[in-house]
Amino acid sequence: MAESKDKVVRDYVVEQFQRYENYHKDRFDKAEAIYDRWIGKPPVRKYSWQNAVRVPMTFESEQTITPRLFVALFPNDAPLDIQVEGNAPKEEGIRIKHLIQHYFRVSQVHSAFHFALRQATLFGTGYTESGSWFVKRGWIINELGERVYTILESRPNCKPVNFFEMYPHPAKVSVDDGLPIIRRRFCDGEYLKTLGENPHFDFDKLDEALKSESPVSVPTMLVGADGKALNLKDKRYEILEYWGPYDQQVAKDGKTITQKSVPHWIILINRSVVVRMIPNPYNHQIPPYVRLKLYEDARQSWFGVGTGEIGYPTQERLDKIVNQRLDNVDLVISKQGAYNGNDPLINVKKLQENMPGR
Repeated sequence: MAESKDKVVRDYVVEQFQRYENYHKDRFDKAEAIYDRWIGKPPVRKYSWQNAVRVPMTFESEQTITPRLFVALFPNDAPLDIQVEGNAPKEEGIRIKHLIQHYFRVSQVHSAFHFALRQATLFGTGYTESGSWFVKRGWIINELGERVYTILESRPNCKPVNFFEMYPHPAKVSVDDGLPIIRRRFCDGEYLKTLGENPHFDFDKLDEALKSESPVSVPTMLVGADGKALNLKDKRYEILEYWGPYDQQVAKDGKTITQKSVPHWIILINRSVVVRMIPNPYNHQIPPYVRLKLYEDARQSWFGVGTGEIGYPTQERLDKIVNQRLDNVDLVISKQGAYNGNDPLINVKKLQENMPGR
């Protein structure tokens, strides 16, 4: 029965992911092209007179806006204040403020949001994982002089999230609208083990997950001592993390009853092993993600509008039309002037139409 239930859950999550992936393919392809322009990937030239080096306009625009937004939002590493109301003692408010500021610094909230702001400026949308719980285990020497493996840290956490990892439902427009969102990422075996160390959440079938094969395996690039490529599989694990409603089915009086969908947290490894399926454990009952937008789209959308999309045509024009090779430009300019068509040194038959850069 458990296997049948896991299969239903697995098929549902995979089906939803493939649907979202196909729907957002064009958007992510455009975002990849914007990233290539930001990172300075050489453009594909159709003519030899076009420059082989990009004009860094996309990078300059992002680096102009992102630092200003970051400084405005984070004048220091923990920009918050507490207002004590009523008969509550002020000392209690001060302690709460210092405690929250401590977690701000330990979780490096400012660093995670700087990454998200850069994505929001460039792609229009940026993400952080905020509100989740971080648990770190390690070896210590206890008071009896024994080495024990125990919890070293247990605190709120804030981490940056890659723009290309998030696949929202096609109709989703806000984090709290109840529609699903799926996060797809890749990791190694050690990271999978750390997911199972959190005592607050169930994590089943770790051994089965470690033995599973990735559906999107990439050939290894390792080379042996003889200089030949090693035919080894790249041991990467695909994680599909589903946050959204899921039907709960219960057995009552010998009948299976489907209850109203409630928010769930489902983790699927390599599209084959369900390692976590629990109702959303957080009191806010929404995915633990913060979404940032640079500009709101005129049409209601999950995604915002960034400088990379707005400046895309200008970047194309700079790379392909305006930005000619300077040596050829100088060559053309140096040969310009007025000439006597009757000059015997000029071979009229060898004259040709002047093109840019020739």
